[in-house]
Amino acid sequence: MLAFAIDEREIPLPDHRRRCRPLSGKGRYEDCKRQRGAHRGEHWLLLRCGRRPASNLLCTSEPGDSAASAGNLQSRENGGARLFRVATFAAMNMFALLLVLAALQAQDSTPPPLGRLVDIGGRRLHIRCTGSGSPAVITESGSSSFSIEWALVQDKVAGFTRICSYDRAGFAWSDRGPAENTVEETMDDLHQLLRAAALKPPYVLVGHSIGGMYVQAYQRRYPEEVAGLVLVDATPEEDAEYLYNGKSTVGLTLSYDQLASVYAPYIKNPPPPLELPTAVDTPYNKLSPELQRAEVWAERLWRSRVDMPHSWITAESWKQEFIALRRRRLAGPHGLGDLPLIVLRRGRRTTDVLNQREADLVTLSSIGELVVATESDHEIQLYQPDLVVQAIRDVIGESHAHHGRSRNHL
Repeated sequence: MLAFAIDEREIPLPDHRRRCRPLSGKGRYEDCKRQRGAHRGEHWLLLRCGRRPASNLLCTSEPGDSAASAGNLQSRENGGARLFRVATFAAMNMFALLLVLAALQAQDSTPPPLGRLVDIGGRRLHIRCTGSGSPAVITESGSSSFSIEWALVQDKVAGFTRICSYDRAGFAWSDRGPAENTVEETMDDLHQLLRAAALKPPYVLVGHSIGGMYVQAYQRRYPEEVAGLVLVDATPEEDAEYLYNGKSTVGLTLSYDQLASVYAPYIKNPPPPLELPTAVDTPYNKLSPELQRAEVWAERLWRSRVDMPHSWITAESWKQEFIALRRRRLAGPHGLGDLPLIVLRRGRRTTDVLNQREADLVTLSSIGELVVATESDHEIQLYQPDLVVQAIRDVIGESHAHHGRSRNHL
């Protein structure tokens, strides 16, 4: 029986002695050093033949003494081993060809960007801007969502002002970013993107789900650049868990050292890949067929990249952001002053606790307003896009009035 050891990886082998010789057909046999192990009831052997890499050696099993059977091995090599080498070479070439074809197919299946790719210093982020007017509206998607999902809102808002939807680093058409992907890095990316895309402040920021946390984080860092906020079924900081590429993990009560301990198992034993979708479901089927295909592509790409949170640095970043936002809210009413603010809350699949926490967000501004989307689940921008459009229009109107009041006080 013949067996082939590739790159010194563990392969299942019978409990016989092993002898190896170079695949070139020249050179002497060398004893294989066997390293035993067990996994799921199967015994494994790791072949390490002399100083040669296992991928360059042909190994055979010998039930008896290696010296006694060396001659038999030599005679069998001329026939069986030559055939084996030819078959192996053909199989490897076929495998390489399949990899090339798969890569070409994946490249061909990538839909063209809806907008443009903007360089932010060696990396490119995808942004789609339509319409004209001021203040510009900037949308921020949820944890595993994409700019595609704002299309129904964007098409209508573009009728009365400039609106831009973008994809964070590693999402859809945007290049992957720093490994840690902290709140600070994400906000720096957005700040650079808006500058590079020649979008002048102030902005009305619209955040969905965890995107609501991001837009609040941006406003906290650059308050003079934000004319108003629209929070679309946003995640309250009390409910927010640490997120990394969309996977929730632990609560807010752990210390930095405890976070390191919690994340350690995910580094050592990552889970299996997520199942890849082949079609969209409700409410994404409200998008055009072209956008549905783009949504499936973006979701498949995201799932192929995602792994369980492997960075407690990311978690610590989120923890500090949540603490800062909570302190601002609990310090007293109207932590945002009279900044225009509308909070949109879903009407379906909700709870009294969630409803109360969404209502608490309204108190961040002295002129905050709550709107209930009675026909919507979490993705209000897809279930009832007109409600989001109207909220944006109202915040823009209030921002103009707010600007007028500020000028009168000067």
